[in-house]
Amino acid sequence: MSETIEVVAEGGVTSARGFVAGAVRARMREDWDKLDVALLYSETPCTAAGVYTQCNVVAAPVVITRKHLADGKARAVIANSGCANAATGERGTRDAVEMAQLAAARLGLDPHEVVVASTGVIGIFLPMERMRHAIEAVELSAGGGLAFAQGIMTTDTRPKQSAVRFGEYTLGGACKGAGMIHPNMATMLAYVTTDAPVAAPFLSRTLKDAVAVSFNMIDVDSDTSTNDMLVVLANGVAGGEEIAEGHPMASAFASALTHVCTELAKAIVADAEGGSKVIEATVVGAASAEDARLAAREVVRSLAVKTAVYGHDPNWGRVLAAVGNSGCRMEEAKTGLWLVDRDGHELCLLENGSPQPLAAGAAKPHFEALEVRFRVDLGLGKEEATAWGSDLTEEYVRLNSLYTT
Repeated sequence: MSETIEVVAEGGVTSARGFVAGAVRARMREDWDKLDVALLYSETPCTAAGVYTQCNVVAAPVVITRKHLADGKARAVIANSGCANAATGERGTRDAVEMAQLAAARLGLDPHEVVVASTGVIGIFLPMERMRHAIEAVELSAGGGLAFAQGIMTTDTRPKQSAVRFGEYTLGGACKGAGMIHPNMATMLAYVTTDAPVAAPFLSRTLKDAVAVSFNMIDVDSDTSTNDMLVVLANGVAGGEEIAEGHPMASAFASALTHVCTELAKAIVADAEGGSKVIEATVVGAASAEDARLAAREVVRSLAVKTAVYGHDPNWGRVLAAVGNSGCRMEEAKTGLWLVDRDGHELCLLENGSPQPLAAGAAKPHFEALEVRFRVDLGLGKEEATAWGSDLTEEYVRLNSLYTT
């Protein structure tokens, strides 16, 4: 079957049939007035899969959600912004459990069918009285996807959504994230829904594969959060045979999921706290896929590269040094480096380990662009990977020095 993917304009978590969502202002933090409690619900049971933070400090909602998704089933998501409910001890666990119970009671579900998520300031307790009122007050609708995306935002400047159609099915998602973003499940909340019928084991595997080339390939500030979570819900409302390994639509589903995850991940980088530019690093010619990923990620996480890009300083040696520090297999004499503009035109900086003659100022326009793209050829194999990151500005320091004040 065709694997053609059609982008759904302004699509999100309610683009897939059978999903409704909404959000309310509950003042989870005293100092803001925004949508901050969000609810997502499938009108029919779903298979589900999730991936979570790798931080050793794990927020209570992540612990609860892992337990709830252990059977590969879920039907709703309750999420709040403003308070992370992390480093909150036994009370935090009780509050996360109660969030699931409240959402379940509202929707007529078992609490184990509810995914729980929080994002915001670490080390403060949830205002549960406000939470109780908020969950009852959320108005759910098929047009509520945007409100849901807004309800999970913290320092984000805009909601992040993406959706596609593939064959008879639709898959859409929303995420939040702008700071504390680093590969290894970047700091964010993300939710993907589909009306395709998908077997739980296949859903779990394809999710991990999609995350490996999307959310795990972005960086803003090299910090990993306590609350990271990406959950996929598949309700099968569109009908048809369950998609599993070997199914004619298996590859198309994997492509759709990877596309949406990649678009959401790139949206996080484009909205990075204090960021002014996007850095894209593509590494080709690697001896292994892991080598390619290591090198690409190190380029976009390097503070030296980030600051050079911010300052429009064509100091490309910093890119080469980052690759050398990445731990990938590399032979300097075989390595090449290019700058790539938005039209795909390349400027060779290094070939076979030797710098190339350039006209004065030839590289500077590339560094002045809103997206700065590097291509590195390791000359050792056929594997490749791409990573995305932001530059580093004074505004990032200002925002993060004032976050709780």
